[in-house]
Amino acid sequence: MIFLLGIYLVVGSVSALTNFVKWVTPVFFILFLPFMIVHAFIYGDAKKKEQAITILKGSFVLTLGYFALVGLIMLYQAF
Repeated sequence: MIFLLGIYLVVGSVSALTNFVKWVTPVFFILFLPFMIVHAFIYGDAKKKEQAITILKGSFVLTLGYFALVGLIMLYQAF
């Protein structure tokens, strides 16, 4: 019984750890993305600078789309 409980504990711990890493990794990436973009602007070559500009343009377009969608939803709810 203790052996089976030990196997269950090991497998459960590994599963919980991998799920935790999957959950935390995108959060850290999003938090450090602005610093990575600034670093690419300062120390990067032409390709890195172009990638940083593309990321900024994409995030700007996504932000505008988000605000437009939220605005449309609020207008729809008002009527």
